Amino acid sequence: MNLNTADSTLVVAGSTGAQLHVLALTQEENMMTGEVTSEQRSIELPQMTEPVKAIYIDPRQQWLYVINGRAQADVFSLRDKSLNGRYKLLENADAEVTASTQLVGGISLIIGDSSGGLASGSWPVIPMASCA
Repeated sequence: MNLNTADSTLVVAGSTGAQLHVLALTQEENMMTGEVTSEQRSIELPQMTEPVKAIYIDPRQQWLYVINGRAQADVFSLRDKSLNGRYKLLENADAEVTASTQLVGGISLIIGDSSGGLASGSWPVIPMASCA
């Protein structure tokens, strides 16, 4: 599960097995009356075929990064509600992703694998760079 707050919107993303669940909660205050209104909406995305290992939301709430399967990252556009790209994270067919986290700034990830290697990358623009 992952969550991100920006301005007046909270985005929460989670999974059950290969099923993604994304929810956006928005709160706005009427400056004249002080009345606060809240809106909740589900963001429907294409579903995964492999079990989800990790989920990350970028700080601008534009991209959802989903680490899944043995060594794959799916990048979804939260604005277009579509799959932007599917990225192979590891070249070694015997290794699998065992750890991942967002780096400072939240627009890149670092990936650890079962062979002890590290890789980092920024999506959807820059492919993974090995740090092994």
